[in-house]
Order: sequence, then structure tokens, then C-alpha cells
Amino acid sequence: MSAMQCRECDLAPYAVRPDAHFECGECGHRLDSRDFYLDPDEVWSVDEAGIVHLYLTPAACLKWLDDISHLHTGDWASAQQALQQYRRATAVLVESLRAGLALPA
Repeated sequence: MSAMQCRECDLAPYAVRPDAHFECGECGHRLDSRDFYLDPDEVWSVDEAGIVHLYLTPAACLKWLDDISHLHTGDWASAQQALQQYRRATAVLVESLRAGLALPA
């Protein structure tokens, strides 16, 4: 999960406004959800504080884990890199599930 940073100043995340738009708390840049540019494997949500967050879908996390399982791990450096990627992918999957995103059927 990561907060969606302002694309104008990159100093603060977007937060929801009463008119259902989003606004940067630093520079005031406004954005509509139709203007979000997301990877097909990403979804967005708003937390209890009104901050917009991006999540990688559980399906994308599972594919990432599968891709890691096919990495060459014949030497120490490669094995350590694969392990770090595995830990990161697992953490992202847990965050997505905690946000309420469902595992693929």
C-alpha cells in the first residue's frame, strides 16, 4: 500500500473532499477519481483519515510470487534477492487482504 502522492508538488498525499474529489493538503491541487492513472493490477481506496491509497491486487501479488519461484537462485546474491522479493510480495499481499481485497477464485 502507498498513499497517492500529489502529482503537482509530490509533497503530500491526496485526501477526499466533501464534493467527492481529492485534494493535495500541501499545494491544493484537485483531482477527480476519473483522472487516476493506475496500473491494471492496482486499485485505490480511501482510509479512515480520508487519504487515498493504492494497492496491488491479490491476483497480481500471487502472480508476482509465482514469478519469484522461477528465479535462478544458484548463487548467494541471487538467492538473497529472491528472498527479499518474496518478502516484499508477501507483505503487499497481506496489505491488500487487510484492505478487504479478495483472493481470486
